Amino acid sequence: MRKLEVRGAKNSNSIEEIEKFEQLIKVKLPEDYIEWLLKYNGGHPALDKFNLIETCSKADLFGIDRFTPLGKEYKVNLEYDYEALLNRIPNEMIAIAGAHFGDQICLGVKEPYYGKVYLWDHEMEAGAIKFLYEEFGLEIAMKNTGLTEEQVKNYGDEPTYKNIYLIANSFTDFINKLYAYEEE
Repeated sequence: MRKLEVRGAKNSNSIEEIEKFEQLIKVKLPEDYIEWLLKYNGGHPALDKFNLIETCSKADLFGIDRFTPLGKEYKVNLEYDYEALLNRIPNEMIAIAGAHFGDQICLGVKEPYYGKVYLWDHEMEAGAIKFLYEEFGLEIAMKNTGLTEEQVKNYGDEPTYKNIYLIANSFTDFINKLYAYEEE
């Protein structure tokens, strides 16, 4: 994993703090992500843009707002995000960073997603589609999401993979593919 300049990184973690978090979420975190938590623990990387491997209906340019730190002394932290996003993102993933526009960067913590990094699109989560449909009608839900009538009606309430897009096959690959945006 390459070294990055990270602004606003919090105090580094101990292995014991990381193990305590792993016990809470009942998974073993990937080693490269543990290495990141030990070194940086949150913050905003100077290289903060990334591209998706999978295509998405959103913009082509994606960015990190901040990596989420571990530690209850921070208002927003991994444990807080884990609890806040429980039943909103699939249970095979945890949110590890905030992306632009309220989306989350997630890390796979269970097979077959283990170790991979994904973008979770909050605007297309199951509850949001159902809300649009029930509150504003089918036509508005279809227009705002780009989904067909059948897709809107069958979206459901449970976390889904319909709004999850692959960024990298490992956390190390994710860090290595970050870049700075340069206007042409």
